[in-house]
Parts: sequence; structure tokens; C-alpha cells
Amino acid sequence: MQLNEDPGDTDLVAHILDQARNGGCIVVRSTRVDPCRSRYRRALQLASTRGWQPDEILILHGMLLPRHRLQLETRLAGILGPGPKGRRNPDRPGRLLVFATGVIEQSLDLDFDHGVTDLCPIDVAVQFRGRIHRHAVNNPYRASWYRTPRLTMLWQPGQRGLPIVEPPDFTAGQPTGTYDGLVYAPYVLAASWHTLAQRRDPDGIVRLQTPRDSAWALESVYGEAIQGAGPVQALLDRTRSAYRDALAEEALQAEARLFLPFTRRRRTPVATYDLASGNNQGDGDKGGVTGIAAVSRLGEDSVDCLILYQQPNGTITYDHKGVQRADLGQRSPSHDVTAYRRQQKDLLANTLALPARWWDGRDGLQPIADWHHHPQPALRNKPVILLSPVGTCLSGPVGKLRYDHTTGLERL
Repeated sequence: MQLNEDPGDTDLVAHILDQARNGGCIVVRSTRVDPCRSRYRRALQLASTRGWQPDEILILHGMLLPRHRLQLETRLAGILGPGPKGRRNPDRPGRLLVFATGVIEQSLDLDFDHGVTDLCPIDVAVQFRGRIHRHAVNNPYRASWYRTPRLTMLWQPGQRGLPIVEPPDFTAGQPTGTYDGLVYAPYVLAASWHTLAQRRDPDGIVRLQTPRDSAWALESVYGEAIQGAGPVQALLDRTRSAYRDALAEEALQAEARLFLPFTRRRRTPVATYDLASGNNQGDGDKGGVTGIAAVSRLGEDSVDCLILYQQPNGTITYDHKGVQRADLGQRSPSHDVTAYRRQQKDLLANTLALPARWWDGRDGLQPIADWHHHPQPALRNKPVILLSPVGTCLSGPVGKLRYDHTTGLERL
């Protein structure tokens, strides 16, 4: 692993495009969607001058409609997944550049020649590392510069050469920072950086072998408090205190929100530990006792919104091209279960969770109660956003959002 200072989008993208000009499948993982989009767009701007074609550069993140995200994930699995019967995938491209968020490591069996990631928790880096040189059958065909599996982690330098891990705090007069610190605990980011920095060779390479070093790395970050860390100690102490307070608050919230289903014959309430998936509750859709199928975890509040396209003639469709006309009629499983399931599947494929914070502040989205109400049976009691074929918002939070089937949903 290489632990490098973040050179900025332009230099990063230019270096990758030049490095992989003669071959290589590279993935750049961003913690948040906005930097992911920024890097992708910069790559498209530089592509032609570096000899790349736009279709050799892709983007994948969680603000794409499931309909579009599934299409892209299927394409990636088809070209970067394993070949038939363990052989090399004949559809694997000579070069490819993928910009993604953490969704890239979720249930996708992909093999990249090299990976780049923002500073992230050590366990996330270990998981992401599993997408680099994943299929040994590809090793003989990898170019010399990525023949050795390597992950590059980028960090933003701050004062005294320490990493920037805390978000801006405008109330405290601290306008600088990184919003990545709202995604991952600043202490975990700082501890991961310190742990890796301490293990660097003179040539700047951090040599970790999985799974041999995984337990050590995780214990170094999540175990006892780090001591004697030199210049970074004050940052670790400050952020660890906030980290422990946040964990305690999350534990209180978990207890407050805990539901107590009675799944045993004596109607004994189920404890927190018993809510874990496994032999008692089932693994996925099948197995386990009746009563619990899935358990949620604390996360950012969101609102599920149905996003559809309205064509110039008024027709509402699932796609921007106007090919897939939306079925918005009344469907009932008791009358036609096949039609009902097909309709629900299509509606879910066009449903996206918008962060609840998008409604906060002076420039927040209009309250859903003020959105236009649609008379079609399938749209009743749903927050509906209608888009033009080019992605402008026609109905819903008009003027506040736009959607592109490649880069996803954005606030304006």
C-alpha cells in the first residue's frame, strides 16, 4: 500500500490516465459522491488529450437510480468478473478507469489491476484491497507497472503535516476540514493513518499481507488507545474523546429504538444480541424462526422518492428515452399477482433515498406536502419527482434537483 498526499483531482486523474495509457483496469474510490463525480468529470475533460475514449471511463455510486446502477453493475461484472470455469474472462478490456464510492466493494466480484482510495478506516481499506488482483488467472497478463498488487491511499495534509480528518465547524470558527469526517469517525481516520504511516518502509511503501496482518491492523485502530504517537497524539486524543461520546450516544439510541418482538413460546422479549442474523433469525430471506427477517442499523435519515420521466407528449416513463412506459394503474396481488409484482419491481427500480438533510436550511428542498399530487393510483401517497428527458425537475422540488442517468442525482 502507498500512503500518498492527495495531489488534487487534476493531477490525480492525469497521472492515472498516463499511467494506464497502454493498459490497466483502475478503480478510484471516493468516500463521498461529490468528489467521485468531480474526478469523473475531470477525467472526461482530459481523456481525449491522453488518448482515452469516454466509454473507457465509468462512474458508480449510490445516487444512481437502482435501474441505472444495476445496468452498470451488470456490465462491470460481465467484463471484470471471473471467466468461465475459472479461465480468464474473454471480455476483460485492455484498459478501464472506474470512479466509484464504497458500493464498488458490495457483493461485486470484480478484479482491478490497481486501486486508489481516499483516506478511510483500515477495515474498509482491507475490504477494498480485495478488489485488487482478485482473480489470479489475470496475473500473467497484467502490465509490469501493476504486476505487484498495490493500493494507493490518499490523505489531505493539514497543519504540521497531519491529516485533515475533522469536518468543518463553522460555529467554532473552523471553516476548513473534510466532509469525509461526517462519513467516518475522525478518530478512526486519524488512527488508520497513523497505523499505516508507522509501518512505512524507507521507500514509502506500507507492506500488509492479508489475512496475516489484518488482525494486527484492526486491533491497532479499534483496540486500546494509541499512546506515544508524537505530533499526532493530540489529534488522536481529541478525536478519540469525540468518538467514544458518539459510540455511547449510538448505544443509547439503539436501546431507545429497540423493539421487543415476542418470538419465543413463553413470550420472552428478545434481547439486543438476539437480533443478529444467524441460525435463530435466518440468513436473508429463508430460515430461522418466525418473527425476525432483517434488522436495521442506525444511519442517516432519508426519504424514499419515486423518480420518473415525463416525455414532451405527457407520457410518464421509467427511462429518459421514453421506451419503457410506466404502469401507473391500480394493481392488486389478489387479482393479478404477476402484474402487481412487475409493477412494484419497476417502481422500486426508480426509487431513490434522498438524505433528510436536503430539506434543512434556507436552501433546502420544498416540503413534500407542497409537491404536486398526481392522480394516478400507483402514485398516490408517494413523494414523486418527474423529470424531463434531459433530467431537469418538472414536478416535485422544482429547480432544486437534476438527474443524469450516468452521474446520478444532484442538488442545484
